[in-house]
Amino acid sequence: MTDLLKSLWISTRHLHRRFGVELTPRSRIDKFNEECLEFAEAARPSTAPDAVAEELVDVIVTGIGVLMSLGIAPSKLESAILAVIKKNDAKSDQTHRVVNNKIVRR
Repeated sequence: MTDLLKSLWISTRHLHRRFGVELTPRSRIDKFNEECLEFAEAARPSTAPDAVAEELVDVIVTGIGVLMSLGIAPSKLESAILAVIKKNDAKSDQTHRVVNNKIVRR
């Protein structure tokens, strides 16, 4: 796991413990959805880039909270990131196309 991702995971775990946050899947998914909406609202050309980036990190942190609530280890997140990178890098004009601004299989 990268140092930044590991640090963010540890920071998130410490934050939850420090405040006694209940790590149930439902509570964490609700918080994740809330943060996704805040990110979507911030993601406008008129919003300062630093503010948009911070909102995205809040989404990542709450996503980590969902994984923690499900007992998923940090190594699984790292494996998933590597798998998505590999999958994205394998896509080409021969295998995929854009439909309605979405990349889909041919």
